[in-house]
Amino acid sequence: NEKVTDDATFLRQSYDIECNWKTYIDNYLEGYHIPLLHPELNAGIEFRSYRVENGERVCLHRANARDGAAYQGLWLWRYPNQSFAVYARGMNFSRVLPLSADRTRLAIDFFFADLAPAAMAAARRNRIVILPFLRSCRSASCRRSRRALRRT
Repeated sequence: NEKVTDDATFLRQSYDIECNWKTYIDNYLEGYHIPLLHPELNAGIEFRSYRVENGERVCLHRANARDGAAYQGLWLWRYPNQSFAVYARGMNFSRVLPLSADRTRLAIDFFFADLAPAAMAAARRNRIVILPFLRSCRSASCRRSRRALRRT
């Protein structure tokens, strides 16, 4: 953590994952996984209000935030590999960096007005939830599903 000002904190996290970068982006661009993989986010938004607006080279995700939630229900993905997320007291900026056909680096910069222990724990939980899911995308069943989708 690095203090930017007396009331602002910067945190950089980077993760190398065994996943094609396009698979990660596909996951980011749909909201169906939120109730299962992001229970804190799901509790902080009204999922029935979740909407996606596609524009030229951008995809805006919105959902109404519940009172007192850390999440503000606003995410932006910019082609080909950048995302922004807005929180009650900060934001993050992410880059999805291809390393090889099956390896990707996620580089995430967090900017918060304060970084309480609960906020730190939530940021770290993202890694715990995302990585096992993305590893499963290398399984035989996932490969069969992708082949079936290409045929339809």
